[in-house]
Amino acid sequence: MLESLSSSSKGYGWIKTLKDNVLEVPYFSECSFLLMEKAEEDRVPKEHLGKYFCQFYLSKPYSDLINDGRTVSVFSKQKLEKHHIVPLGSVTRIGESTDRLRADKTNIVNSPLNYVYITDTTNGEISDKSLKDYEDSITASAKAALNIINYPAVADLTDEAKVRKWLVERHKVIKGAIQNRVTNLLLT
Repeated sequence: MLESLSSSSKGYGWIKTLKDNVLEVPYFSECSFLLMEKAEEDRVPKEHLGKYFCQFYLSKPYSDLINDGRTVSVFSKQKLEKHHIVPLGSVTRIGESTDRLRADKTNIVNSPLNYVYITDTTNGEISDKSLKDYEDSITASAKAALNIINYPAVADLTDEAKVRKWLVERHKVIKGAIQNRVTNLLLT
C-alpha cells in the first residue's frame, strides 16, 4: 500500500525516501556518530538530538519508567526531565553520578540514544536506588513503550563494549519505530 501511495499523484515519494534514510545521515544521525565514534575527529552529537529522541517517545503517552500509575505525555502536569537509561557510571547509587561524566560529551552514556523523559518525581525516587534495584524497577510497560529491550545486566553496565552493543540495537529499534510511525501516518 505504501508503494502505491509513494508513486501516486499525492506526491508522497519524497516522504518515503526520507523515511528510508531515517537515522542514516552522516555526522548527524548515523549510528557510529551517535555512539561517539567520531569524537576523535572532534565531532559529537549535539545536545538537541537527545531531546529529539525523547520527544519522539513523548509523541505517544507512556508509563513512567518505574511507575505505571504515572503517565508521561506532553500534557503531564509534573516536570519532565531527560534521563540516562544506562546510568552515568558504575556507582553504587544512581544519584551519585559525577558532574564530570555528565559534562564529558564524548562518553558513550551521553549518547542521544540513551535518553528518555521521566517525571521529576520518578527521577527523585530512583536517585537513591542501587543499580540492581534500578534495573529491577523499570516496568515492563515502560520497557515496551520506550524500546528498552535486552537491557544490559548490572554487571555489564561498566563494560563499554556491552553498553555500545545495547545502544547499537537501540538505534536499530528506534529507527524501525520511526519508520513504522511514518508508514502508519501515510496510510491514514
